[in-house]
Amino acid sequence: MNAKINLIEIKESRESELLGKENVVGVGIGKKITKGVETGRDCITVLVKQKKPESELMDSDIIPQFDGVETDVIAVGVIRAYDMPMNVDRCNRQRPLQMGHSLGYGLGPDTGTAGLVVLKNNKKMILSNAHVICPTWTGATKGDAVISPGAYDKGTVNDQIGKVESVITIDFAAANNTIDCALCEPFNQTDVSSNIEEVGLVRGVYTGLKVGDKVLKSGRTSQLTESTIKVMYATVTVDYNGKNATFINQIITNKGLISPGDSGSALLINDNGVLKVAGLCFAGSPVVGIANQIQVVFTALECELYVEQETENIYTVNIIMTPETETKKWTVNGVVKDLMGNLLSGVSVYLNESNYTTNTSGAFTVTGLNTGKYIIKAVKIGFKQVEKEIDLK
Repeated sequence: MNAKINLIEIKESRESELLGKENVVGVGIGKKITKGVETGRDCITVLVKQKKPESELMDSDIIPQFDGVETDVIAVGVIRAYDMPMNVDRCNRQRPLQMGHSLGYGLGPDTGTAGLVVLKNNKKMILSNAHVICPTWTGATKGDAVISPGAYDKGTVNDQIGKVESVITIDFAAANNTIDCALCEPFNQTDVSSNIEEVGLVRGVYTGLKVGDKVLKSGRTSQLTESTIKVMYATVTVDYNGKNATFINQIITNKGLISPGDSGSALLINDNGVLKVAGLCFAGSPVVGIANQIQVVFTALECELYVEQETENIYTVNIIMTPETETKKWTVNGVVKDLMGNLLSGVSVYLNESNYTTNTSGAFTVTGLNTGKYIIKAVKIGFKQVEKEIDLK
């Protein structure tokens, strides 16, 4: 523990110097990588736009060595606030609105993701990024309209779902931003579902993230994706369409987690079978994803996680049983849906001591069953387990 604390102190004492170098966009604590293999040793990780030979750098831009501390330099490109989405399936109007779908500022083109339902003043509210629903540097302010789908997805004034209840302003002149977040207060509480598309209900808050942990998110553009934690306690420079802002104490994931339009997604973790929220995604590059610490977000916005009653998160298993006349065996075809009627992929289905997984259409098939009674069990993180008896006769 003392070694890690010293590493953090060294990082903090030198990060201003490092961030002042032309090619550097971030500094944090990660694991040393040697010849493409992670060693497991803690190190100071320096994020650069691109790796260059020292011969091409000015002396003042060369990454220095630290006495007694290992360093690692990783090329990540330019880190951007992800508000330039691409066309995807989750851009249609939906009421009640599930999290993981399109959301945006009502008076401009900014579009991202409805991330998480939180509770404030005994009301359900939608958590997303400031740059998604209230970019104050463009003139946006508290009380402005929020629409779903967002304007980029052809949302209009007729698609207003609520208004900006609170926003944390990003300071482009300071070097101590910690969060990019805002809350939308829905006009109607019934217009919002705390169910996250393809994931289910979040059951708690996770504050023990460490390098190497597996995480996931469900967002507007890349939908359900998984990755791992790459760097913690990071200070990064983020490009907001030409305006740079510096953020401290950020979470950095490996590539593949978020894409443009996923900003506002909740960073989630499976904690021994319980789905919990650990961060709020807001930026990235083709190589990394960036997220705020969720507890810092909750404290600043004076809100807490809204926990839906588990009984409202039951999904259904629809089954068709067909006899195979030639073999005197049975085939069972099934489809798994969530409480909104959406097809669920990646559900583990257990039957006859075998394990099957639903495909992208939420379907599964079991063949070669004998006549008799069976129990089908459907299991997915974030959902209540469902069991159904079938009688093949």
